[in-house]
Amino acid sequence: MTWRGPAGRLAAGVTVAAIALFGWAPRANAETLPTLTIGLMARAGSLNPFTANDPMARQALTLAYEGLSDYDAENQPGPGLAASWSVSAGGLTWTYAIPAGRQWSDGQPVTAADAVYTFTALMTDTHLPAASRALAANVASVNAPDASTVVLTLIAPRASNPAVGIPIVPVHVWGGGTGPATLSDFANEPGDRPLVGSGPFVVAGRRADGGLDLRANPLFWGGASRLAGISLVPYATSADAWAALRAGGVDFVSGLAAPDFAEAARTPGIATSSGASRDIVAAYLNGTSTAEPTAGNPVLRAAGVREAIAGVIDPVALVASVFAGLGTPGVTGVPPAYPTLSGFPSGASGRAGGLARANDALAAVLPALGYARDLATSRWLDANAAPLTLRVAWDPADELAAQSAAWLAGPLRQLGFAAALTPLPTADLESAIATGDYDIYVASREVPPDPDVALAPYRCASPGADATSGRPGRLGLCDPTFDALADRQQSDQDPGDRARLIKQAYGTVYAAATEVVLYYPPVLEAWRASRFLRFTRVPAGAGPITGQLAYWGLFEAVPMRTGITGGTTGPTSVPGGERWVVMAVAGGVGALATVLLVVVLVLRRRGRGTSEVVVAEVDESLPHVGDFESGV
Repeated sequence: MTWRGPAGRLAAGVTVAAIALFGWAPRANAETLPTLTIGLMARAGSLNPFTANDPMARQALTLAYEGLSDYDAENQPGPGLAASWSVSAGGLTWTYAIPAGRQWSDGQPVTAADAVYTFTALMTDTHLPAASRALAANVASVNAPDASTVVLTLIAPRASNPAVGIPIVPVHVWGGGTGPATLSDFANEPGDRPLVGSGPFVVAGRRADGGLDLRANPLFWGGASRLAGISLVPYATSADAWAALRAGGVDFVSGLAAPDFAEAARTPGIATSSGASRDIVAAYLNGTSTAEPTAGNPVLRAAGVREAIAGVIDPVALVASVFAGLGTPGVTGVPPAYPTLSGFPSGASGRAGGLARANDALAAVLPALGYARDLATSRWLDANAAPLTLRVAWDPADELAAQSAAWLAGPLRQLGFAAALTPLPTADLESAIATGDYDIYVASREVPPDPDVALAPYRCASPGADATSGRPGRLGLCDPTFDALADRQQSDQDPGDRARLIKQAYGTVYAAATEVVLYYPPVLEAWRASRFLRFTRVPAGAGPITGQLAYWGLFEAVPMRTGITGGTTGPTSVPGGERWVVMAVAGGVGALATVLLVVVLVLRRRGRGTSEVVVAEVDESLPHVGDFESGV
């Protein structure tokens, strides 16, 4: 065994000392490992990783399949089935090295043929959903010079790793002699055996309640989990899931509503986490130029009007009054889940806000557009004394958008606008956005990790047959400066330079005030502290535990040890930094062993960034990727 890092080497020394002095050694008994039961507000649909579209299935498949490259614990590209990769100077050719020893869960070796099969299928199967086909849209060819090497040749150079997070499936299971064009038709259902995957867990079966059972994959290259398996259990509402957690029916729940989360935080024996999601909630103002007339209110084409609206919106007040202080006030279109890209570019700051400044801006613009302010009511009226009305639309199925849109009416009225709140079903809202028939719409959406994909909806659309200039993109912007920055970042291989260009691009959107980011919603989670001590948040100390881009949150779960003679277990909250202390009441031998383990655990867990001190007995004896790896 090879122990990792200074703490690992110290742990190895403690183990040797314990064996020598007391005849004790850590050992893992797979039959006694716990199963982590998680309540989710979803039911599992398709288990095909290229057609699955529900949160439960996506969670399970993230644990079961890896890409050639996967996301690391800071949401950056890291090793997956390939241990390393290289990119040509021009950014067109990416070469991945699959080391010997990577295995599928059925014991078959992972080879380059699996990646060639998967990418070829993504490139040729026209029946796949558009989002899946887009994963390989920039791939010109894929080939395998040998069993351990995969070469992707791109159509256009890119700095983004073109293989990160794209699940690779086993050709010996999926191929079936019928060729890659059947990828979309593969049911991928567990029958007598679990699904064949490469991740730390495999899907073992569907539950009668609509959930999924997973079991640990002992052949996972990253090491063994401390869990025997994971059960994903569906609940109709947050209240139902919280009731199950409170009663002990599940160990962990994710996606709690704010009131249930608040109650969980007050409940003894329950630990909670509010993690930064990859979502944003934003108001989109129809600032389409006069070269492309739409059915939207033309006053929003004036930059001064949009800036006034943006300036009077106070995201801090929104989070405090509507979302009980849970989550983060909005800034740019990059959520804190991507720490290297979020926030303003260097040297820039937010716009000057406040009602007085906003009113001054409107007074400089609206009279020229035919509006006058009624001094008695402070409303803006047109020549016919009709109030200046802005429609605020949202999808009723989007609860965060609905709450934010209702709040947004207040700042608009402060400015003297009439706000017409207009809920639109999904299809109607999409049609209104596509045709430009909106004034303002509010929506929540997930920001993808690939900056190329995240920036694309802001780009100018292709010119129409009778148009001489670009049209706004999906998110209502058409700015040549933005497009130039988005183009430059695509091929910039220097991470620092690229991050700077991406921040500048989002700064351009912020300045245009066509997107006003209101809120970064959190992932609200809770678990039974008597059963599980900790989980890994991604990004560290700030992100969620479930719903990550990779498997870290659940793979690195640390359960409490049970059935220890003379041991005591009890979580205690103490202000300050994090320490993990083992308390054993087992005489002098146990006391000395405990002191040794305390040193190991304090070093290993220092700086994880929580505000809780937990006193508990933890099962740290199990083989795990975070502790040691096989030297074979």
